[in-house]
Amino acid sequence: MVHGLIVRISGDSMSPTYREGDVVEVDVEAYLQQLPEVGYVVLATHPFKGGVHIVKRVKHITDE
Repeated sequence: MVHGLIVRISGDSMSPTYREGDVVEVDVEAYLQQLPEVGYVVLATHPFKGGVHIVKRVKHITDE
């Protein structure tokens, strides 16, 4: 069962995968059992702008 959240892409940082105005459905429970891997696209909270969400591709994973 998908627990989806509808997100509209803003900006061009994910181009050409996603373009300004694209609408995507995000499974908000996708990583409860297993963490994302390099190359996966994730929805995350912006590290400097509280409450702002961003869609990004995982490039690197650290053990912090």
